[in-house]
Amino acid sequence: MVDSAKKLRTAYEIFLGVLTAVVGVLFIVEAAKIYFPGAESGGDIYSREIVAERLRALLIPVCVWLVAAIGGGIVAMLCPSSPSKVSFDARRTLTRLSRRIPAGEGEEYLSAQKEYKKYGLIRTVSLAVVAVFGVLAAVMSCVYLFDTAHFTALEAGGGINGDILRMLKNVLPWITVSFVLAVGAALLDLFIAPRALGKAKRLIALGKGNQPLPPRTWVAYKSRTDEFLNGKWTLLTVRICILCLGVIFLGLGIWNGGADDVLGKAIMICTECIGLG
Repeated sequence: MVDSAKKLRTAYEIFLGVLTAVVGVLFIVEAAKIYFPGAESGGDIYSREIVAERLRALLIPVCVWLVAAIGGGIVAMLCPSSPSKVSFDARRTLTRLSRRIPAGEGEEYLSAQKEYKKYGLIRTVSLAVVAVFGVLAAVMSCVYLFDTAHFTALEAGGGINGDILRMLKNVLPWITVSFVLAVGAALLDLFIAPRALGKAKRLIALGKGNQPLPPRTWVAYKSRTDEFLNGKWTLLTVRICILCLGVIFLGLGIWNGGADDVLGKAIMICTECIGLG
């Protein structure tokens, strides 16, 4: 009964989260439908009639979301959840136990080992997908951002709002999908870690008394990577690079006149807005 209530609560939380994201996207779409046609026609963009017409299309989704949110409160009262400590503890414990997995033989050991490796493969593939798409998103975003032809509104004497909105239309989808994939990979990691931990404990029990296997599992690689990234020399190198980068950008700002612009704006704020001087 407890497991059924927990599964029901988890399923409803996922449903409500997805529904919230969908309603949010619909709001963004309707806002774009309000702005872009009005900006192109040169008329009144945010008139009461136009806004009411576009938001009226969201009435049903918003009502469904409100009902679902109220239902979520009811489900939370009927299916209370107990605090779980398995997710983060499982990953730390798995990292520690991975170094103690012994060699073994037999059908039961090989079956458990196969399942253990499968969890590692799933995690590796999910991280690879996040990394590849993240790099692709960064490249595509930079291709758009570094093309000066996309930012000509000020030179033409127009407003910059159109350039910014076009930038969001081209860059924001890449960033959004990358973020969603990263969150999905993190949730998947939390989901599979307890199961991989169970298989690791089973392998240790089945191979008790044998020599540990060479540290070639995905957890061992992660452990060595963490040790390298958190090492004293790595952190020192990163700090020096950041310091040098800051000095370079500071020098470039002074060289291209940016410091004078900042000083001029500060003077204007003090004399015109605050009233000093």
